[in-house]
Amino acid sequence: MLREVPDVLQDKPGLVRRWFRDEYFDLFVWERPDGAVDAFQLCYDRTERERILRWSASSGFLHEGVDRPETKPGRSMTAILVVDGVMPLAAVSRRLLDAASQLPGPLHDFLFARLEEFAKGRAPPIARRPKAPRQRGRKRLE
Repeated sequence: MLREVPDVLQDKPGLVRRWFRDEYFDLFVWERPDGAVDAFQLCYDRTERERILRWSASSGFLHEGVDRPETKPGRSMTAILVVDGVMPLAAVSRRLLDAASQLPGPLHDFLFARLEEFAKGRAPPIARRPKAPRQRGRKRLE
């Protein structure tokens, strides 16, 4: 069952960051002063193959995997986020339904409404990380 973590670092001015977690999920939520959700990150399968579904009011959805290089010899110990494939949405939603039973009602309803949008394709296209700008004026070596 998701339980709220107290005393969470507040990292975005003007928004309140909340953190809920259990053994399978981490849910980070950024709320506006009026209580409306501005963004969330639903991290799932934390111990095996962690992935993240992000949603924000400004950019829509992004699904990412966590590349844990500590399992790969010779790589940096810092985990990085990588674009991940299809989300096992039905399985995650079923598990989340049980885990989220104690979330505040408006947050619970909001979260499942976004998951339904994502599942039914009514959501905006999945946002992609912006590409690095191309450098102009570089001469080609011939």
